[in-house]
Amino acid sequence: MNERSNIENNAQSLVDHQQQQYEQQACEYEKQVYQNTPSLRKTCNEEILLHNSNDSIIIRSYNYETDEKQVNKIFVEGIKSIVPTYLQTFYLFIHHFGIIQVFSILSLFYISSFIFQFGIIKLLFNPDDSSSTTNSNTTSLLSIILSFTNLSASSTIYAIISTFITCTSMVVLLLCGLSKYVDYSARSYIYQQFKYSDMSNIQKFYIWDEDNHFWVAQLKSTGEIVGTIGVRKRANQEETVELKRMSVSSSMKRKGVASLMLNHLVKWSKEKGYKTIVLSTSSLQAAAVDFYKKNGFSVVKMRRYSRFLPTAHLTFEKHL
Repeated sequence: MNERSNIENNAQSLVDHQQQQYEQQACEYEKQVYQNTPSLRKTCNEEILLHNSNDSIIIRSYNYETDEKQVNKIFVEGIKSIVPTYLQTFYLFIHHFGIIQVFSILSLFYISSFIFQFGIIKLLFNPDDSSSTTNSNTTSLLSIILSFTNLSASSTIYAIISTFITCTSMVVLLLCGLSKYVDYSARSYIYQQFKYSDMSNIQKFYIWDEDNHFWVAQLKSTGEIVGTIGVRKRANQEETVELKRMSVSSSMKRKGVASLMLNHLVKWSKEKGYKTIVLSTSSLQAAAVDFYKKNGFSVVKMRRYSRFLPTAHLTFEKHL
């Protein structure tokens, strides 16, 4: 059994080594092509003054030798920004304290409610010793009524507190679990995009083909990349291109960067002779949906992810 396991491990190691060598060779070949073909890696740069700012934005072609890390960072920021703020807060909460500590705190609150009940009973139902020496039927009946009233009051207060703590605990645990699931889903999506999608090799999917392109928005003062946008020709649609990977750094949102990049892409598309720009996004990205509508895009298709969820996949279109 051990011998078979060793053979399998050695075979897997050999496959991994060969795959690594192949990827290195492919990377070197891509680098040579990229360096020896300047026309593939740039279009005309455009420098535009930012609104209400002394700084300028330079919109230029993507350069994988200098831009890859910053572009990947902006992409990850964009994915995480889709996650609602309250779920991010709960994720940070459980990440800081740990899920076991969260369960312990909630359990402590719940146990405290039992202790609080006995305290209320002792406070409200504390019969006087002298009352036991009287033989009056009226006094005995009154004591029973008061005892029942006190017990009912304590039970009611306990029930309210217990229900509140239970409901709060369930909501907190639900949000903690949901935040963990959303974080896992976001990380899984990011991994898949970097591993298998166009983000795994931007120069291959965008730069090497003259019908496609990828730009970055760069601050002139610092050289920092603050935005990305790409365009790819639609298969079987000669006069249609698809807007891809538009994202703006969180520090530069609502400063007109997205509009500048979109205008640059529209200008490029017109020069290439394209008649239509399409794009896809999620209804969860409310800000993006509003932005595209304000810039002349209209929804031409809506597909719901599930009939149980309010979110939908939206397809926009703009005629040039």
